Amino acid sequence: MKRLPGAVAVVLLVLTGCGGEPEPKPEPSATAARAELSQIWTKKFEVSARESPYNCLDVTREECPEWLANIRTLTRDLEKAIEDQRLERRYPETLKQVREMERASDVYGDAECEGANEGGSVCSHSAQTLAAGASLVPIMLEQDELRYELDALRGSGHT
Repeated sequence: MKRLPGAVAVVLLVLTGCGGEPEPKPEPSATAARAELSQIWTKKFEVSARESPYNCLDVTREECPEWLANIRTLTRDLEKAIEDQRLERRYPETLKQVREMERASDVYGDAECEGANEGGSVCSHSAQTLAAGASLVPIMLEQDELRYELDALRGSGHT
């Protein structure tokens, strides 16, 4: 009989979480949220790069202007997503790249380019900036996320 109260006490401690306050469940980390943005947009830009016309920068083809228009739309959508979520401070290099691509897109449109070789060097340069930028955006996203995480660790005293 002397063991029964001890056994009951152990069972109660186990059932009540050892008598202490239950540990709060961790909230999703900010890192996970940022990583999600990178993962989503990296996939979109990679798919777009795979769909790129083979000679888009060398030969005027019907697919080239359409592909470049898709890159322009994707770039604008990424910028809007960053701004809508108020993540400008987390993604400065990504936004710099996106804005460079937007300027190239504006030049491309203003020159009424229909391919990489239409309109001479203006169209070629704009098309190259858009095509190269499309492959750089995923790198910039990850770089910004890593830099932000490192800055957060430095600010918290962890090294």
